[in-house]
Amino acid sequence: MGDFPINPRGLGKLFAINSFAIIIVRKFMMWSIIALLFFSSLSFAITTPWSQGQQRGTETQAFVIDAESLELNEELQDLDEPAENGEPQTPTETMESMIPQNSTENTENKELQNSTETAQNEEPQTPTGIVTPAFDSGKVKTVGVVIYSDSSINNPLSSIDWGNLEPGANKNIECYVQNIGTTSSTLTLETDNWIPPEAATYITLTWDYDEEALNINEVIPVTLTLTISENIQGITSFFFDITIIGSGI
Repeated sequence: MGDFPINPRGLGKLFAINSFAIIIVRKFMMWSIIALLFFSSLSFAITTPWSQGQQRGTETQAFVIDAESLELNEELQDLDEPAENGEPQTPTETMESMIPQNSTENTENKELQNSTETAQNEEPQTPTGIVTPAFDSGKVKTVGVVIYSDSSINNPLSSIDWGNLEPGANKNIECYVQNIGTTSSTLTLETDNWIPPEAATYITLTWDYDEEALNINEVIPVTLTLTISENIQGITSFFFDITIIGSGI
């Protein structure tokens, strides 16, 4: 066998092609590594804040759940604690135990005191159907004579209190009349100043004087009679004046 001759030009071209291919491969590998590092860093920068936020949200949620669990456990513990009598204590019993024991008594005492003060301030009410004189019923005035409440003529009668009267009732008042004129005289009975005016329709005053003449300084007993009509309406109190006149003969 013979040896083949080697062409120096062909070998130069082969070495040039291999060198270029090696350079291309190295650059490709270098750019690939750079691209890989770039995308890795970019992915880390995006995913890190999201993962941190998710972790914080998880921690907050876990904290809230723990707080609610703690409050629930405390309430259950309060309910499970036995009361003084050995029975379980309910929330209602707990609230009642917080209220002062004397608060109810104080409220009742205040209501009783207020009702008592109101009753004291109110004027006494007259029962239905009762007629009550006002201002001692009225004044007693005289002309030419003097009227007394006693037979010893020591106490002049200036007013009359008729008391409480029911419809259809009458009241008698005994008095004594003395003639202080200079001549014999006869007596006249008059009423006026009725309050209310319509009371004169249902209330009348009479006496048992027999129209005999009174001598000078003579004293005679007289009975005044007040009569309340059975049909009296709308009048619970009244007032009127009485005048006894001695006229000379």
